[in-house]
Amino acid sequence: PLPRDPSPFTKAVGGVNNRVYHCETAEGRFVLRVYSDGSDQERVNYEHRVLEVLKSKQLPFAVPRLLRAKNDATWVEVPE
Repeated sequence: PLPRDPSPFTKAVGGVNNRVYHCETAEGRFVLRVYSDGSDQERVNYEHRVLEVLKSKQLPFAVPRLLRAKNDATWVEVPE
């Protein structure tokens, strides 16, 4: 489920390839990533598959949890 009552998104500093935004909610902190070249859908899908595999492992660091859209996709295309 998507977070309820999010705070305004704030742009993260330091991103080079993509735009990254942070948002705080009652459910926790969320990150929105806007791909600079989202037209390469296979690259985005590959990255998300890698994150899903890493999430299933016992690692000494946190792995981002992907949220799913209503169509069960881990990403959505939006007009600029």
